[in-house]
Amino acid sequence: MVEDIAASRSARPEAGDGSDVGRALGRVMAEIDGIAVSTLKSITLTTLLKIVERHAPLEAEA
Repeated sequence: MVEDIAASRSARPEAGDGSDVGRALGRVMAEIDGIAVSTLKSITLTTLLKIVERHAPLEAEA
C-alpha cells in the first residue's frame, strides 16, 4: 500500500509556493512523486521475492 501524499501536500502550502520558482519546483516534485508511486505500484510480491533471492548470497558473504 502506498501512502496518498497528494492529500497531505495540498493541505499545507510550503514556503515559496507563491513564487514562480516555488511553483515550478512543486510541479517537478509532483512529477517525481507520480513516478515513484507508479514504480511502487508496479512491484509485485513475485518481484520482491526475486530481489530477496538475488541479494541473499551477497548478504551471506558479508
